[in-house]
Amino acid sequence: MEDVNQLFDAAFEFAHYPGPQGDSSVKEFLDRFPLPVIFNALQRETDIPGFETTLVTCLERVFKTKYGASLIPHYMPVLQAGLKSDSAVVKSLACKTVTRLLENRDANDVSPVQLIVSNGIYPLLLEYIIKSDDEVAHAASETIKSLASFPDATSVIFPTDTNDATHLGNLAARSSSLARVRVLSLIVKLFSISPHVASAVKNSGLLDLLEAEMKGTKDTLVILNVLELYYELMEVEHSSEFVPQTSLIQMFCSIISGTSVDLFLKLRAMMISGRLLSRDNIYNTVDEACVKALVSAIDASLESPEMNDTNAHEAALDALGQIGSTTKGANLVLSTTPPAARHVVASAFDRNALGKQLAALHALAYIAGETRPKSSRIVDERSEENLRCLIYDVAAQSTKLTPSGLFLSVLQQSSEMRLAGYRTLTALVARPWGLMEILSKEEIINIVTDATTETAKIAMEARYNCCKAIHEAFLCSNFVDDPRRLKTGEKLQEAVRSGPYMSKKYRDARPEVRRIERLGQEPLLFTSYGVGGEQRKVSMATIVQCLSSCAALNSKFKVLSLKGASSSSSSSPTSSSLSTRRGASATVCSSLSFSQSVSQCVAFSSGNLWVQKNPLRQLIVCEAAPTKKADSAAKRARQAEKRRVYNKSKKSEARTRMKKVLEALDGLKKKPDAQPDEIVTVEKLIGEAYSAIDKAVKVRALHKNTGARRKSRLARRKKAVEIHHGWYVPDTAAATTEAVTMAA
Repeated sequence: MEDVNQLFDAAFEFAHYPGPQGDSSVKEFLDRFPLPVIFNALQRETDIPGFETTLVTCLERVFKTKYGASLIPHYMPVLQAGLKSDSAVVKSLACKTVTRLLENRDANDVSPVQLIVSNGIYPLLLEYIIKSDDEVAHAASETIKSLASFPDATSVIFPTDTNDATHLGNLAARSSSLARVRVLSLIVKLFSISPHVASAVKNSGLLDLLEAEMKGTKDTLVILNVLELYYELMEVEHSSEFVPQTSLIQMFCSIISGTSVDLFLKLRAMMISGRLLSRDNIYNTVDEACVKALVSAIDASLESPEMNDTNAHEAALDALGQIGSTTKGANLVLSTTPPAARHVVASAFDRNALGKQLAALHALAYIAGETRPKSSRIVDERSEENLRCLIYDVAAQSTKLTPSGLFLSVLQQSSEMRLAGYRTLTALVARPWGLMEILSKEEIINIVTDATTETAKIAMEARYNCCKAIHEAFLCSNFVDDPRRLKTGEKLQEAVRSGPYMSKKYRDARPEVRRIERLGQEPLLFTSYGVGGEQRKVSMATIVQCLSSCAALNSKFKVLSLKGASSSSSSSPTSSSLSTRRGASATVCSSLSFSQSVSQCVAFSSGNLWVQKNPLRQLIVCEAAPTKKADSAAKRARQAEKRRVYNKSKKSEARTRMKKVLEALDGLKKKPDAQPDEIVTVEKLIGEAYSAIDKAVKVRALHKNTGARRKSRLARRKKAVEIHHGWYVPDTAAATTEAVTMAA
């Protein structure tokens, strides 16, 4: 028992070591506890809570190293026994170990595929997929995927004999509905590995299982899973070589247009078909007539009574937008009779249904070409005319009467709606009529060019992109020569030059003369030059010599001291005499501090300094830094509120963590058949609670004594649960003291 405790302590320390474990640390650990000792201990039943989980985690970290993976081929019988274990944790470890064996192929003298086949591991992995829980089934599926990457494993995974027990088709035939979905998911994973494996999947007839499952079941959940697998299949780069995509679109079309099909299935089919048709290359392998039929099916479904549900309507609008994001898709959405895009345009400016309006605005942005290259935003003539007529018809039927009024009403709504409006205007401004409508409303230009309108980063960037698109269209149009648009052009140019995040307008500094009374009892007259002057880097010695002989030295300056005539005898090299322009009287000036180097247009923390070389004279331009503002009561109130909110969050987190621990302990105490391993989950919660309490104490949101009391309370409650179930037997005297404490 003592050896088991030592193994547990060492394995726990190794498994929970915060940093990565190298080969040297693994060798040191295995020298103390060889792998046979760990395997034997893993098969024994002990009363130590979390013993099995700790050893499994430890072995996972051992086999993740190169040295640990090199030992796996020597323990294949043990690995096979682990795969046959009754423990799900051990099974998952065995699957991951096989994966490490496959990944560490360079270190093995014998082919890992040969090792797996000779030890009968592959049939066990298949059994896990159909009979084990989700975690073990996922681990087994990933292991088979790694195995399929080996060329010599093709004959193992795809046997030529269709009656073979390991054939995936036979495996799916004898499985339940959930297990069949797992097998189909494995087939899709294998298909995505490479074209060679995809060809083997196709030749084995495994892709037909997806279609057969769609037609042979009425289970909505199974159909949804198969639809998602179809989408994953289409996302594979080489899928067009092996999968007839036209038939898949036809299947989606039949689901959407079906009268007896569940609404949720229709919406899922719309979403997946929209994502598929949002790729340009899909039209190279799909019949255009089939896509037209799909668009017509979505159009018809939007007019059915069952689509009155807001979520359903939004999903259909989003599908149309995704289809219209490509040039061919936009032509199809806009050229049908009547155009399917009419639902998008009508909902985009309907303020009575904000959810539909938001989805429709984004869909309209897709159809108008916001995500397409600038050269591809304009579609064919018929589609462009339909888009223009749809927007003008909606405007005529509204109270705004013009599209510009509709655009302005969108930009006057919430931030989310403005974001969608920016995207829509970015696309529509590429049309001459769209630019004309946008420029006809000065309020639209004011909103788009105002950098203070938005506060979120994504909204700032959308506003800036919209402003830049309007400016580019304006420069390429006839409006640029219109004197009435001169102010609009300047405003757009200024907004584009300012960038997406600048909230203050940039102004060029101009030379100005001003009095600064802070420097002495009498005001001094200083000339301040900004961007317009010829500035250069100067040194402290340059300043001194400019006051005397205008000669330049090379040493860097940090402090400039301007003193009166009474200080002229000072030995400091940084002292100089400066007279005012009012007469010969001198003014005592305070020291000014600067950074170590001076460059053009740089504002220093303690002041500004420029030197301008003039053919007639040397002129020093100096501006004193403002004194530090006194702390105001409002600032202290803001700081106090900020600290209060921060402390409140820390205390709230500590209370929440404690509550979770206490609830878990109460549930564990009331559970009659509780096992010692279940206390491990509670210990993790206790660790999180301790961490939250320590953080609150560190920032002084809690007193250190309060934090100690709360941690002690959790420890006592945990010990009480362990005593209740007999997992811990305390001394008699200690138990009496503990009982008195708990009673109190």
